[in-house]
Amino acid sequence: MKIIPLTMALMLGISYAASTAQIKNSKTESIALNVNCDLCEKIIEEAVSVRNVASIEWGQGSQTATLVYNEDKTNREEVLKRLALAGFDNELFYAPNEAYAALPPCCRYQRNRPEQTPLAAGMAMKEDAHSNMEMPMEEHQDHVASQEVAVNNPLGPVFDAYFSVKDALVDSDASAASLSAGILLKALQAVDMGSLEMDTHMAWMKEKDKLVESTNEMAATKDIESLRSNFMDLSENMYSLMKASKMEMPAYYQFCPMANKGQGANWLSLESEIKNPYYGSQMLSCGKTVETIK
Repeated sequence: MKIIPLTMALMLGISYAASTAQIKNSKTESIALNVNCDLCEKIIEEAVSVRNVASIEWGQGSQTATLVYNEDKTNREEVLKRLALAGFDNELFYAPNEAYAALPPCCRYQRNRPEQTPLAAGMAMKEDAHSNMEMPMEEHQDHVASQEVAVNNPLGPVFDAYFSVKDALVDSDASAASLSAGILLKALQAVDMGSLEMDTHMAWMKEKDKLVESTNEMAATKDIESLRSNFMDLSENMYSLMKASKMEMPAYYQFCPMANKGQGANWLSLESEIKNPYYGSQMLSCGKTVETIK
């Protein structure tokens, strides 16, 4: 067993107390994690930590960590969702394949669930449209097959990641939106143009650079207003690409007249029900479906 010197233990205790004190109405819980190195810890810290809302403290020589969060502003499920979007499986959510594949080689751990059953990016089901609570993995499994965007479509990972960004903006979760944008950026860069049919290939060549530009800016910020502003351009270009692609289930092109300072803005959704990514809970149902893409 590793022995920690008394002085170091006291310093760790003081550091932990100071970080916890910054989070009001804090709740402390232990979580199990697959951590291989310092880089893994850094990725997890960036995914979980939100100033004055949530933080993570590492145990000594173990695969457990202490999660501290403000119960008034977030919950365990929401934090674990961000962890999954960063590529780390946990007790509630199985990370999207794209997120796991994007981890540095040294951080890729042995996954315990079958390869075909991960939680698809952006597919976590809401129990309540006004809540941040996500459906646990056990309840989610029956929905995955019907919610996948395009299982045999080379652009499937791109569309899945886009809907993940949209869902995060509906929740007004800037950290999750930025993480999902990073997954989308990697999915865009991994597209094999040679596997695209002619119409889709032409649309891809036209929209790729603009998609990458918008997504890159979103992945680089956690400012909710900047994320929503870039999401407007991203959605316009994604619409053209999705129109040209063969979808295995319908997508809904939706419009909010209040967005973009009253000029209006569109987005794409897998749900016909309006859940506005530009205003979240402030005006969740503001908008309408203007086209169904089949």
